Amino acid sequence: MLKESDLIEDHDYVSKNAKIYKTHLISWRRIFKVNHTQGYITYCEMKWLKNGFKATLKTISIKSFLRWAVADVTPKEAK
Repeated sequence: MLKESDLIEDHDYVSKNAKIYKTHLISWRRIFKVNHTQGYITYCEMKWLKNGFKATLKTISIKSFLRWAVADVTPKEAK
């Protein structure tokens, strides 16, 4: 289980039911900004679709993000 200290900007995270197609993630979230003092995260949710790619920018509480996220999937060379 992730903790608040595990949330890092410019890292990718997946949910418990992450879908994989031909060794690639179908959807994931990338954190843009973590505001610990006000308790929110701004992230981009990215999804591969049959006809392209969709990205949505959202802001939610840190608590909600931690309930959703189970793993940091950022490639090692990007860390």
